[in-house]
Amino acid sequence: MIIKKTKKIGRDKKLTSSHSFTIWQSEIRNRGYKVKYDYISMNGYTESVMLVPITKDKKIILIEKFCTANNKFEFVLPGGKIEKGDNLSHTAQKELVEETGYEAEKLIFLCSLDILPAYFVGRTHGFLAINIKESNEFARDNEESVRIIKLSLKKALFYINSGGISDARTIALILYFNTFALHENYSLLHPKSKVF
Repeated sequence: MIIKKTKKIGRDKKLTSSHSFTIWQSEIRNRGYKVKYDYISMNGYTESVMLVPITKDKKIILIEKFCTANNKFEFVLPGGKIEKGDNLSHTAQKELVEETGYEAEKLIFLCSLDILPAYFVGRTHGFLAINIKESNEFARDNEESVRIIKLSLKKALFYINSGGISDARTIALILYFNTFALHENYSLLHPKSKVF
């Protein structure tokens, strides 16, 4: 039997920081031993949103964007950080408009994802965006160069299986949608689903 006796000792120590990130060190006591662990947090926010936008002809909208850390273009779902004082649904709508030029009539909560919880403080809240239409308020973020693509669910699953989509959050949300949603009417089987 595993007894959960692991706990943090004292306050976390700030090791260094940059414009975007801070590296922290925690001291953990586990079965009588002291161990030090480092982890990363984003500066200014710890949560983000990501959306699975569905068009009227049942296509999933993704964006192709350059990802600096792995130095290549990736197919990802639209999303972005939650600013201080902002709420989930407002951020989701704002990011959808900024990154795709579409807005959703309805947002349905799918799930929350912890990103590398042993090493990184960050949670992404996933939404299904349905009845989307072109927005009159479209103003793309000038910092990003993106290309919008539309894929059927079948094609998106093929891209995942073949390695064409490799972003972990994008894969998780598309597979979550495929597993827990009824494809014809987008009614979710998840009992905690919220409609915004």
